[in-house]
Amino acid sequence: MTEYHDPAWVVQRAWSVYRLPALQELINRTIAELELLAPSELLGRELSSFEESPCNPVAEALKACSEELRDACGMADSHEQRALHCGLVRSYMTQQPVAWQEAFVEALDKYRRAASQALLASFDAQAAAAS
Repeated sequence: MTEYHDPAWVVQRAWSVYRLPALQELINRTIAELELLAPSELLGRELSSFEESPCNPVAEALKACSEELRDACGMADSHEQRALHCGLVRSYMTQQPVAWQEAFVEALDKYRRAASQALLASFDAQAAAAS
């Protein structure tokens, strides 16, 4: 398994290498890759009934990770969107069972890991293509 780096840290490091439009395109591709991951594949198990409900902690974790990535690369309105989503998640955490919060935290960690791996692979591919 590859070493884990927080994806926001990976994006911040990339600021010195990539121009903003290129970095934002890499972020958009990474988010698209995350959206293609089946939640059961990401988690390595079948989803429970509440993880498939309209107030889905796995979907909220994907959105949180995506907002973190957008914010890290400075996309327009990303900071505000991230703050709004954080408030929504906090609200869910107070209204839902503890299992919801645990599922959200687990999924967010796994989405962050997947994002980090995807970003590092994209950066490596970009560097190889440039050389």
